Amino acid sequence: MLNKKGIFLPLFVFSSIVILGVLFYVMNTTEAKKEDFVGLKAVNIIKTYDEAEKINLYLDLAAKYSYENTLKNMAENGGYSSEAKCEKTQPNLIDQEPYVIWNTCPVLNPDKEFELQFKKEIKDYINKYESSYIGLNYGELNLKSPGISHNDIFTKALQDTNLLNIENSENNLIVTFSDIDLQIENTESSKITIKPKTKTQKPDIRIYEELYTLVKNYCIKKEFEECQGKLSKIFSNIELKKESEIIKLKLLKENYSIKIAFNTDYEIPGFENILLS
Repeated sequence: MLNKKGIFLPLFVFSSIVILGVLFYVMNTTEAKKEDFVGLKAVNIIKTYDEAEKINLYLDLAAKYSYENTLKNMAENGGYSSEAKCEKTQPNLIDQEPYVIWNTCPVLNPDKEFELQFKKEIKDYINKYESSYIGLNYGELNLKSPGISHNDIFTKALQDTNLLNIENSENNLIVTFSDIDLQIENTESSKITIKPKTKTQKPDIRIYEELYTLVKNYCIKKEFEECQGKLSKIFSNIELKKESEIIKLKLLKENYSIKIAFNTDYEIPGFENILLS
Protein backbone atom coordinates (compact mmCIF):
# COMPACT_ATOMS: atom_id res chain seq x y z
CA MET A 1 0.00 0.00 0.00
CA LEU A 2 1.38 3.36 -1.03
CA ASN A 3 2.48 5.79 1.64
CA LYS A 4 0.51 9.00 0.83
CA LYS A 5 2.63 11.04 3.19
CA GLY A 6 5.74 9.85 1.39
CA ILE A 7 4.39 11.05 -2.00
CA PHE A 8 2.92 14.37 -0.75
CA LEU A 9 6.08 15.63 0.89
CA PRO A 10 8.32 15.53 -2.24
CA LEU A 11 5.46 16.98 -4.33
CA PHE A 12 5.02 19.82 -1.84
CA VAL A 13 8.72 20.57 -1.84
CA PHE A 14 8.84 20.54 -5.66
CA SER A 15 5.76 22.80 -5.96
CA SER A 16 7.18 25.22 -3.42
CA ILE A 17 10.43 25.47 -5.37
CA VAL A 18 8.54 26.20 -8.59
CA ILE A 19 6.32 28.83 -6.96
CA LEU A 20 9.27 30.51 -5.27
CA GLY A 21 11.15 30.48 -8.56
CA VAL A 22 8.23 32.13 -10.36
CA LEU A 23 7.89 34.74 -7.60
CA PHE A 24 11.63 35.44 -7.73
CA TYR A 25 11.46 35.85 -11.51
CA VAL A 26 8.44 38.16 -11.31
CA MET A 27 10.04 40.31 -8.61
CA ASN A 28 13.30 40.57 -10.52
CA THR A 29 11.48 41.41 -13.76
CA THR A 30 9.39 44.08 -12.01
CA GLU A 31 12.48 45.64 -10.45
CA ALA A 32 14.26 45.53 -13.80
CA LYS A 33 11.34 47.31 -15.44
CA LYS A 34 11.38 49.94 -12.70
CA GLU A 35 15.11 50.45 -13.24
CA ASP A 36 14.57 50.60 -16.99
CA PHE A 37 11.85 53.23 -16.52
CA VAL A 38 14.05 55.34 -14.25
CA GLY A 39 16.96 54.99 -16.67
CA LEU A 40 14.73 55.85 -19.62
CA LYS A 41 13.46 58.99 -17.90
CA ALA A 42 17.04 60.05 -17.12
CA VAL A 43 18.00 59.60 -20.77
CA ASN A 44 14.98 61.65 -21.88
CA ILE A 45 15.91 64.46 -19.49
CA ILE A 46 19.47 64.52 -20.86
CA LYS A 47 18.13 64.56 -24.43
CA THR A 48 15.82 67.46 -23.58
CA TYR A 49 18.69 69.47 -22.09
CA ASP A 50 20.65 68.74 -25.26
CA GLU A 51 17.73 70.13 -27.30
CA ALA A 52 17.74 73.25 -25.11
CA GLU A 53 21.46 73.78 -25.86
CA LYS A 54 20.82 73.38 -29.58
CA ILE A 55 18.03 75.98 -29.43
CA ASN A 56 20.25 78.47 -27.58
CA LEU A 57 23.04 77.95 -30.13
CA TYR A 58 20.57 78.35 -33.00
CA LEU A 59 19.30 81.64 -31.58
CA ASP A 60 22.89 82.90 -31.18
CA LEU A 61 23.55 82.20 -34.86
CA ALA A 62 20.15 83.58 -35.88
CA ALA A 63 20.96 86.87 -34.12
CA LYS A 64 24.34 87.07 -35.86
CA TYR A 65 22.94 86.50 -39.35
CA SER A 66 19.90 88.69 -38.67
CA TYR A 67 22.23 91.55 -37.75
CA GLU A 68 24.12 91.21 -41.05
CA ASN A 69 20.94 90.85 -43.10
CA THR A 70 19.39 93.87 -41.38
CA LEU A 71 22.30 96.14 -42.32
CA LYS A 72 22.12 94.96 -45.93
CA ASN A 73 18.35 95.45 -46.13
CA MET A 74 18.57 98.93 -44.63
CA ALA A 75 21.26 99.84 -47.15
CA GLU A 76 19.09 98.59 -50.00
CA ASN A 77 16.22 100.71 -48.70
CA GLY A 78 18.09 103.94 -47.99
CA GLY A 79 18.16 103.50 -44.20
CA TYR A 80 14.60 102.19 -43.90
CA SER A 81 13.30 98.69 -43.20
CA SER A 82 11.92 96.62 -46.04
CA GLU A 83 8.39 97.28 -44.72
CA ALA A 84 8.64 101.07 -44.96
CA LYS A 85 6.04 102.82 -47.13
CA CYS A 86 8.34 104.43 -49.67
CA GLU A 87 8.20 104.68 -53.44
CA LYS A 88 11.06 103.33 -55.51
CA THR A 89 12.57 104.24 -58.84
CA GLN A 90 11.59 102.13 -61.83
CA PRO A 91 14.27 100.08 -63.58
CA ASN A 92 15.39 101.29 -67.00
CA LEU A 93 17.83 100.19 -69.69
CA ILE A 94 20.73 101.93 -67.96
CA ASP A 95 19.96 101.06 -64.34
CA GLN A 96 17.95 97.97 -63.37
CA GLU A 97 18.30 98.50 -59.61
CA PRO A 98 15.42 100.10 -57.67
CA TYR A 99 16.25 102.98 -55.30
CA VAL A 100 14.09 104.18 -52.42
CA ILE A 101 13.02 107.80 -53.08
CA TRP A 102 13.58 109.67 -49.83
CA ASN A 103 11.02 112.37 -50.64
CA THR A 104 8.22 109.76 -50.50
CA CYS A 105 9.22 108.25 -47.14
CA PRO A 106 8.17 108.98 -43.54
CA VAL A 107 10.53 110.58 -41.01
CA LEU A 108 13.85 108.73 -41.00
CA ASN A 109 14.83 107.09 -37.71
CA PRO A 110 17.61 104.56 -38.43
CA ASP A 111 17.54 103.07 -34.91
CA LYS A 112 13.84 102.35 -35.13
CA GLU A 113 14.18 100.99 -38.67
CA PHE A 114 17.03 98.72 -37.56
CA GLU A 115 14.89 97.30 -34.77
CA LEU A 116 11.93 96.69 -37.09
CA GLN A 117 14.08 94.94 -39.69
CA PHE A 118 16.02 92.92 -37.11
CA LYS A 119 12.81 91.56 -35.56
CA LYS A 120 11.59 90.54 -38.99
CA GLU A 121 14.87 88.85 -39.90
CA ILE A 122 15.20 86.88 -36.67
CA LYS A 123 11.56 85.75 -36.80
CA ASP A 124 12.23 84.41 -40.29
CA TYR A 125 15.09 82.32 -38.89
CA ILE A 126 12.95 81.12 -35.97
CA ASN A 127 10.23 79.99 -38.37
CA LYS A 128 12.80 77.94 -40.32
CA TYR A 129 14.00 76.00 -37.28
CA GLU A 130 13.67 72.21 -37.42
CA SER A 131 14.55 70.09 -34.41
CA SER A 132 16.91 67.13 -34.90
CA TYR A 133 15.59 65.38 -31.78
CA ILE A 134 15.45 61.57 -32.09
CA GLY A 135 12.41 60.29 -30.22
CA LEU A 136 11.73 56.94 -28.55
CA ASN A 137 10.80 53.83 -30.49
CA TYR A 138 7.55 53.20 -28.64
CA GLY A 139 6.92 49.90 -30.40
CA GLU A 140 10.18 48.33 -29.29
CA LEU A 141 9.69 49.58 -25.72
CA ASN A 142 6.06 48.39 -25.55
CA LEU A 143 4.95 51.91 -24.67
CA LYS A 144 1.89 53.76 -25.84
CA SER A 145 2.72 56.22 -28.59
CA PRO A 146 1.66 59.86 -27.96
CA GLY A 147 0.51 60.13 -31.59
CA ILE A 148 2.81 63.06 -32.38
CA SER A 149 6.58 63.11 -32.76
CA HIS A 150 8.59 64.93 -30.13
CA ASN A 151 10.67 66.31 -32.96
CA ASP A 152 7.57 68.23 -34.11
CA ILE A 153 6.79 69.31 -30.53
CA PHE A 154 10.24 70.85 -30.07
CA THR A 155 10.17 72.45 -33.52
CA LYS A 156 6.86 74.15 -32.72
CA ALA A 157 8.07 75.18 -29.24
CA LEU A 158 10.79 77.35 -30.77
CA GLN A 159 8.72 78.58 -33.70
CA ASP A 160 6.11 79.88 -31.22
CA THR A 161 8.63 82.04 -29.36
CA ASN A 162 8.83 85.79 -29.91
CA LEU A 163 11.46 88.47 -29.55
CA LEU A 164 10.45 90.45 -26.46
CA ASN A 165 13.09 93.13 -26.13
CA ILE A 166 16.26 94.60 -27.60
CA GLU A 167 18.36 96.47 -25.04
CA ASN A 168 21.56 98.48 -25.28
CA SER A 169 24.52 97.18 -23.27
CA GLU A 170 27.87 98.89 -23.89
CA ASN A 171 28.94 97.71 -27.36
CA ASN A 172 26.25 95.03 -27.69
CA LEU A 173 22.53 94.62 -28.11
CA ILE A 174 20.96 92.16 -25.65
CA VAL A 175 18.12 90.25 -27.30
CA THR A 176 15.52 88.63 -25.03
CA PHE A 177 12.97 86.03 -26.18
CA SER A 178 9.81 84.66 -24.60
CA ASP A 179 10.13 81.49 -22.48
CA ILE A 180 10.25 78.13 -24.26
CA ASP A 181 8.78 75.04 -22.56
CA LEU A 182 10.33 71.74 -23.61
CA GLN A 183 8.23 68.79 -22.47
CA ILE A 184 10.28 65.75 -21.45
CA GLU A 185 9.33 62.81 -23.63
CA ASN A 186 7.19 60.00 -22.17
CA THR A 187 6.04 62.15 -19.23
CA GLU A 188 2.69 63.81 -18.66
CA SER A 189 3.75 67.18 -17.27
CA SER A 190 7.52 67.23 -16.72
CA LYS A 191 9.26 69.95 -18.70
CA ILE A 192 12.35 72.11 -18.94
CA THR A 193 11.76 75.85 -19.35
CA ILE A 194 14.47 77.92 -20.99
CA LYS A 195 14.62 81.71 -20.99
CA PRO A 196 16.59 82.46 -24.17
CA LYS A 197 18.76 85.54 -24.28
CA THR A 198 21.51 86.30 -26.75
CA LYS A 199 23.52 89.28 -27.91
CA THR A 200 24.80 90.83 -31.09
CA GLN A 201 27.02 93.80 -31.75
CA LYS A 202 25.55 97.26 -31.69
CA PRO A 203 25.10 98.64 -35.21
CA ASP A 204 26.93 101.77 -36.29
CA ILE A 205 24.29 103.43 -38.45
CA ARG A 206 25.37 107.04 -37.99
CA ILE A 207 26.16 107.14 -41.72
CA TYR A 208 22.46 107.72 -42.46
CA GLU A 209 22.38 110.86 -40.34
CA GLU A 210 25.50 112.13 -42.08
CA LEU A 211 24.06 111.44 -45.55
CA TYR A 212 20.75 113.03 -44.58
CA THR A 213 22.46 116.22 -43.46
CA LEU A 214 24.63 116.42 -46.60
CA VAL A 215 21.73 115.78 -48.99
CA LYS A 216 19.51 118.30 -47.23
CA ASN A 217 22.18 121.03 -47.18
CA TYR A 218 23.96 120.52 -50.50
CA CYS A 219 21.57 118.70 -52.85
CA ILE A 220 17.94 119.70 -52.28
CA LYS A 221 17.14 122.71 -54.50
CA LYS A 222 20.78 122.88 -55.48
CA GLU A 223 22.61 122.20 -58.76
CA PHE A 224 23.73 118.64 -59.39
CA GLU A 225 27.36 119.71 -59.76
CA GLU A 226 27.36 121.29 -56.29
CA CYS A 227 25.77 118.19 -54.76
CA GLN A 228 28.16 115.84 -56.51
CA GLY A 229 31.22 117.93 -55.75
CA LYS A 230 30.52 118.24 -52.03
CA LEU A 231 29.65 114.57 -51.42
CA SER A 232 32.55 113.30 -53.53
CA LYS A 233 35.02 115.29 -51.45
CA ILE A 234 33.73 113.60 -48.27
CA PHE A 235 33.29 110.07 -49.64
CA SER A 236 35.81 108.70 -52.11
CA ASN A 237 33.64 105.62 -52.73
CA ILE A 238 30.37 107.39 -53.59
CA GLU A 239 28.57 107.36 -56.95
CA LEU A 240 25.96 109.96 -57.99
CA LYS A 241 24.02 110.12 -61.23
CA LYS A 242 21.18 112.36 -62.36
CA GLU A 243 18.08 111.17 -64.18
CA SER A 244 15.68 114.10 -64.86
CA GLU A 245 15.07 115.62 -61.42
CA ILE A 246 16.06 112.43 -59.58
CA ILE A 247 19.55 111.91 -58.23
CA LYS A 248 20.63 108.36 -57.46
CA LEU A 249 23.25 107.97 -54.75
CA LYS A 250 25.23 104.79 -54.09
CA LEU A 251 27.76 104.60 -51.28
CA LEU A 252 29.94 101.49 -51.37
CA LYS A 253 30.52 99.74 -48.04
CA GLU A 254 32.51 96.58 -47.27
CA ASN A 255 29.75 94.01 -47.80
CA TYR A 256 26.93 96.08 -49.28
CA SER A 257 26.01 99.40 -50.85
CA ILE A 258 23.76 102.12 -49.46
CA LYS A 259 21.31 103.22 -52.17
CA ILE A 260 19.24 106.42 -52.00
CA ALA A 261 17.30 108.44 -54.57
CA PHE A 262 15.82 111.91 -54.10
CA ASN A 263 14.08 114.57 -56.12
CA THR A 264 16.06 117.78 -55.81
CA ASP A 265 12.93 119.92 -56.29
CA TYR A 266 11.28 118.75 -53.06
CA GLU A 267 12.28 118.63 -49.41
CA ILE A 268 13.14 115.29 -47.84
CA PRO A 269 11.37 114.14 -44.65
CA GLY A 270 12.65 114.92 -41.17
CA PHE A 271 15.22 112.94 -39.21
CA GLU A 272 14.92 111.41 -35.74
CA ASN A 273 17.67 109.78 -33.74
CA ILE A 274 15.98 107.77 -30.99
CA LEU A 275 18.32 105.09 -29.68
CA LEU A 276 17.22 101.52 -29.12
CA SER A 277 15.75 101.03 -25.64
